Amino acid sequence: MNRRIIPIGVAALLMLLLVPPVMADTISLTIPQIATFTQLDESNPIAVTLMTGTSINGVNFSTIWAGLDGPQWANVGLDSLSIAFATGDSFSLDLWNTNENPWQFQLFVELSDGTVLSSAAVTVPIGVEDTFVVDLGTQTGSLTIKSVYFQVSGNLPLGPPTHQDRNAEYQIIPQQVPEPGTLLLLGTALICIGGVTRLRRR
Repeated sequence: MNRRIIPIGVAALLMLLLVPPVMADTISLTIPQIATFTQLDESNPIAVTLMTGTSINGVNFSTIWAGLDGPQWANVGLDSLSIAFATGDSFSLDLWNTNENPWQFQLFVELSDGTVLSSAAVTVPIGVEDTFVVDLGTQTGSLTIKSVYFQVSGNLPLGPPTHQDRNAEYQIIPQQVPEPGTLLLLGTALICIGGVTRLRRR
C-alpha cells in the first residue's frame, strides 16, 4: 500500500474546505413569508384571494371569481422583498392543486431594476404537486429579488355543467434547499470514505 496516498487525500480535503466553491443556489421562501402572500393584481376587481390555513408543509389559498365567466387571472404573492442572489441562481416554489379541477399556474419573479422573469405556465392536474423554477440570470452586482408571485388562471367556469367551478384552491410550498456547505462536506466525506475503504482492501 502506498502510504503517501492518505496524506495527499487529507491535503486535498483541506483545500476543498478552505477554498469556497462557486456553485449555483436555489432560493426559496419560508412558510411565514408565504403566509403573508396577498392578491397583488387581477383581471377583474371582483376576484378575491383568501389565505385559508397553514400546515407543516405549506400555506393554503383560495382565489375566487364569483359569477365571472371567460378567461380570468389573479396574481398572488409578496412585493416587499429584498433578497440577494448570484449569477446562475434560481428561485423555486412548489404548488399543490387541491381543487377538483385543473388550473393554470405560473411563477413570476420581479427584480429590483424592474425586470420580470417567469417559469413556464403549467396546467396542474387535480391533486398534483408541481415544482416551479425561475432562472435569475446574470447578477450585475446590486440586483435583488423585489417581488414573487404566482399567477393563477382559468377559462371560467371550469368543470362539467353539473359542477362548474370558479374557485381555485391550492397550497404553496417552500423548496427544501440544502446549504451549499453541507452538500460540499457530504460529498467530500463520501469520496474520502470510499478512498480509505479501497486502500484497506489492497
